[in-house]
Amino acid sequence: MSGGLPKELNHRCRQVFLQCDEFKHYDALIAVFVTDELLPFKSEIRNANNRKQLVDFCLEDLLQKRIKSGKPVLEIFLATLKDKYEVGNALHDELAALYRDVHLAFTKIEVLSKQIQLSYQQFPDVLSFNLPGEELFAGRKQLIHEFLSLSKKTRIVAIIGIPGVGKTSLMKQVASQLELNHVFWYEFHPELASLNHILITLAQFIEKQIDNGDNLTFTFKSSELLDEQRIAIIIKNLNHHRYYLFFDSVHLIEKNSNIESFFSILKQKLTQSIIFISSRAKPCFCKPIDEAKKIIKVFHLDGLRDVDEIQDFFVRRSIQISSELARKIDKRFGGLPLALELIAVLFKEDFTEEHLLALAEDQVIEQLFDEIYERLTPNERKFLTIASMFYLPFSEENVVSAYRSIFFQDDGKIHLTKLKRQLLINVSVSNDYKVHESIRTLILRYTDEPSNLQIQLADFLVAQMQEEYHLLLEAILLYYRAKAFNKASTVVVDAIDAGLIPYHPNLAETFLSQFEEDMVSPDKWIWLLGSKGMLANFWRRYDEAEDFYQRMLHLAGELQDKVASALAFQILGAVYVQRNDEIAKKNYLNSLALKKELNDVKGQAEIYNNLGEIYTRQQQLPEAEFLLKQGLKLLEKINAPNWQKICLYANLAHLYAEQGNWQKAVNFTQTARQIAEEMRMIYKVGMLTYDLGVHEFKQGKYEIASKYYSESLEIAQTYKLWELEELVHVGLGKLHHKLGNYNKAIKHFQKVAEIEEEIDDKSKLTSTYFDIGTFYYEINDYQNAFGYYEKGIYLFEHLMDDKQIQVFLNNIYVFASKLETPQSILRPLKLLKKRLLVNAPSYALAKVYGTLGEIYLQLLNRNRVAIACMRQEIALLSQLDRKPEEINALINLGATYENLELYANVLDISEEAIKRAEAHNLNTLTAISYYNRGNCLTKMKMWEDAENDYQRALVLVENVKDTVQREAILHNFGEMYRRWGKLENSVKLLQLSLESVRQRNDVDSEITNLNNLGLAYRSLSQTQEALDCFNTALNLTHQYYRKCDESRICISLGNLYLLNNQPEQAKYYYHNTLVAARQIEDTDWEEGSILSLAAACKELGKFDDIADDFQAVAERAYNLGHHENCIKFLTFAGKINLEEKKPDSSADMFDKALSIALVLVYERIRQCGEQANISFLSQKLTEVLDSIGDSIEESVENNSVEYAVIMYQSLLEKLHSEHYWEESNYWIFDCLKPMGDWLNNWSLD
Repeated sequence: MSGGLPKELNHRCRQVFLQCDEFKHYDALIAVFVTDELLPFKSEIRNANNRKQLVDFCLEDLLQKRIKSGKPVLEIFLATLKDKYEVGNALHDELAALYRDVHLAFTKIEVLSKQIQLSYQQFPDVLSFNLPGEELFAGRKQLIHEFLSLSKKTRIVAIIGIPGVGKTSLMKQVASQLELNHVFWYEFHPELASLNHILITLAQFIEKQIDNGDNLTFTFKSSELLDEQRIAIIIKNLNHHRYYLFFDSVHLIEKNSNIESFFSILKQKLTQSIIFISSRAKPCFCKPIDEAKKIIKVFHLDGLRDVDEIQDFFVRRSIQISSELARKIDKRFGGLPLALELIAVLFKEDFTEEHLLALAEDQVIEQLFDEIYERLTPNERKFLTIASMFYLPFSEENVVSAYRSIFFQDDGKIHLTKLKRQLLINVSVSNDYKVHESIRTLILRYTDEPSNLQIQLADFLVAQMQEEYHLLLEAILLYYRAKAFNKASTVVVDAIDAGLIPYHPNLAETFLSQFEEDMVSPDKWIWLLGSKGMLANFWRRYDEAEDFYQRMLHLAGELQDKVASALAFQILGAVYVQRNDEIAKKNYLNSLALKKELNDVKGQAEIYNNLGEIYTRQQQLPEAEFLLKQGLKLLEKINAPNWQKICLYANLAHLYAEQGNWQKAVNFTQTARQIAEEMRMIYKVGMLTYDLGVHEFKQGKYEIASKYYSESLEIAQTYKLWELEELVHVGLGKLHHKLGNYNKAIKHFQKVAEIEEEIDDKSKLTSTYFDIGTFYYEINDYQNAFGYYEKGIYLFEHLMDDKQIQVFLNNIYVFASKLETPQSILRPLKLLKKRLLVNAPSYALAKVYGTLGEIYLQLLNRNRVAIACMRQEIALLSQLDRKPEEINALINLGATYENLELYANVLDISEEAIKRAEAHNLNTLTAISYYNRGNCLTKMKMWEDAENDYQRALVLVENVKDTVQREAILHNFGEMYRRWGKLENSVKLLQLSLESVRQRNDVDSEITNLNNLGLAYRSLSQTQEALDCFNTALNLTHQYYRKCDESRICISLGNLYLLNNQPEQAKYYYHNTLVAARQIEDTDWEEGSILSLAAACKELGKFDDIADDFQAVAERAYNLGHHENCIKFLTFAGKINLEEKKPDSSADMFDKALSIALVLVYERIRQCGEQANISFLSQKLTEVLDSIGDSIEESVENNSVEYAVIMYQSLLEKLHSEHYWEESNYWIFDCLKPMGDWLNNWSLD
């Protein structure tokens, strides 16, 4: 690429331009192209010596420029140029064709750029700048000459001076006279100094200079190279040629030891390139000894003191002054360029020499600016003030839009034009502007309450971030300066959530280090703690990360933030895996209990530690059976001999073995072996004998299996069949392993390794090393186990069989899950990933990414890294066109998002999975995707959409005859109808599901179906049918010792009896629920049973019997951050207090419940975006309001209107006193008003 344009198009442009008369010379070119969009050309175009040079300069200039809409100026130039020639002219046609091709090329580049941005979520490059020309520069000729004549011994040139002395302008003028493609320009900005960004920006610069630098930036961003290694690579490349590195405003990196150290290393190790820096004071890395050795040259910059230079300065601005006046200006203002700029502005107004000389000498800059400021209109002052608030370069659109938004004025462009002309706003880069730091300081003197304006501007920029994401940086700086730390923290946390840390960890550290606990509110600090933990985890400072997460967990309990608590528990589990498995398990269980309350079903699988194993056993066996039978049909069609069917028979036997149809498996194998014996096919006989041993082994018939293995081994050794011998040793090793004879198992597998080493079969050897490692691991010999695992990973890329790859990596995950420090397995896996990247894409690389994702997610709780790995796996599978695996990976990612309760992401991923599965007619996967999305939509109460998805899923699974999946869909579909209130439909579907699970003798599913069917009958007021379902389910829980299910069924029975005004019976079953919940230590069910028991006791007038237990469990729920149950405890306590004529206490309970419910509303909005309906988002808040209304109504019925009135008034007072209701959520008072009106009517009556 050249300037973003493919080389062949770049070459065509040059060839066509050389034929055009417009390129005879500079004057001819300028005479034709005088539009604002095409002018001004760079100044060096004037210096072109011939047509070819003029073409080169012009094309380079055009490729760098874009107009406001983003359209490349080259396109406009070509369109304009072709119109200079008549239709039919060869050049017109050639230019028209060239225009079309250039347009297509830029369009493609733009699309690709957007894709890259979306894929990597890279933080925008806002810290480095292109090099604008300095058309108005005057003087300093001798100094510039000295700069250009420095010896190669000098490595750093330091230009030191006060603000406004012209340091930056001088450096730009020097740079403009050098070989531009060897010039690197970097400008530091307040609080944004980052060594990481400097190195990446230098890498991008080097990529353009060297032929083999295409991947340097990617390597710097994605690899784990240390800073020392990256610096060494940079220096090595900088020493190949003479490059000129300009660093502006170096005084802003004071106290940044990393960057100062970087400059010290450059000073010592650069041999070809030279560095120019500007600074207000001499940097600490500029040592006297370096100056003595002439390694560093320091120039202290003064103003323009020569009269001719001062006159030239004004001439370049179309102002003529006498030499006498120039001397006076020199004497009074010291030739300070900033002062001269202000004088030039004033001279263009009505300012006279007398006015100038009358200014006081000690405050000349301030007085000059005051004179200019007084001549500005009020709106111009407002516009300049807004522009001065920006710390980073800003675009015209940014400043004009901000001015319009804050001051409601539409004349911004007019003001910008005038202020540019007066040089109060300067051009920074193409289409970008900045206000000189000194001018900005002066303007702030005129600004009342600048912090308010800074906040207004920051708020505006945050609102624009969807379109211009780089404005995030500016907004954060503005909030910091205005001390609006709560707002700043929100933006910082959002940036880190969006993926800032992997790309700019130093920048993230800079932002986060600005915050201390007393600077922000607790609800902001809790997420800052999480972000600080993420950063510590990124740097692998695990103890520090654990401390942050522990503090986050404690604060989450105090704030009753259930989501934060669940996240903290989850991450702490991963941290403790490194040290104490029991504590890790306890943390995981606490997190899972919270997620149960949030409708997260992940917990059961994690307790028994079998989700991964279950997932690996999900094979597409119906498709395999179809293919194998189709093969047999083809052979039968051509009357092929039986011996040609041996392999198909054997493979069908394997298929039936996977299905557990052992009779068919053995029959097909024996048939095949008989054919092989008849044909004297010794090898096949030995192999099929081995297969018979495998079938018997899988059925647990170890003695018979051993007999077949021995017979097969004898054949192998007799006929030197090393491959068969290898397989038999594998079988015998597995058999002894099964019997607990680990040493014998290891010896058999070591024999396998010897065979594979002898024949140099690295693919098989990889799996064998892993198996030996597993055996050592199971006898707690972790040192030998890890050694063999490392051997296997080292040879991993030689695995050829996809199933072996999957099994190997699945077992790596299991091994990691058992280690005290599972991250120790990451190093060999990451090295493997790097090796596989050389030949990407590959299935092996995709599965390595998948395994890394599982380890990060399940064991290390690094969710964002895990998701990044999962997405990389999906991308690779897509490139390999492995659609079933790709869609399965998408489904897995969707499940991950659902476990994280990121429902909007679930819907997006499900939609993508559905599209891809439907496009390739993968009906089973399409059904699963619809089913998963239906489950998510059900949680979000989007009933119609969920109904559509379940219906589509059901049709698809019935077509493919997937019984288990059909049952799951029927059950969840029926449960969705029950929650929606379509009870007849619910009963019908749940009955169908129940019939099916009973046919399969699936006890767990039968209990679940019976319970939900009973709930549907209860809602239909069919009490007896509901009782029959519940009692049948309860009997099954007793018969099969399902204590967890027993709790659930007892709750359902209790609710039924309570609904039918039988509180004593209800109390009995609620008590049984409590007993069962405590036996299995299930805090969720314990809390639910206490709440239900309280309701029954309240009906019986015996609440005091369980008051102490109720309070203890309620307090624990609060401490654990079980928000939804906390709301229930609080609203129930509110009702009890009101009944006991304690209206103030009642109001306090309802007030706390409303506050927690509001938190849950905002959390659901975060999880679901704008896709969920309002009833789902506000569900908990609505429940609290209903409870308040019910309590008031009960008080009225009990002739306690006066207490209800007191409670209501007390609640209103409490809400009015809390700022988050009074300021941001005033609608709550509208919701409560009808209750007050109703109470007033009763009071009047």
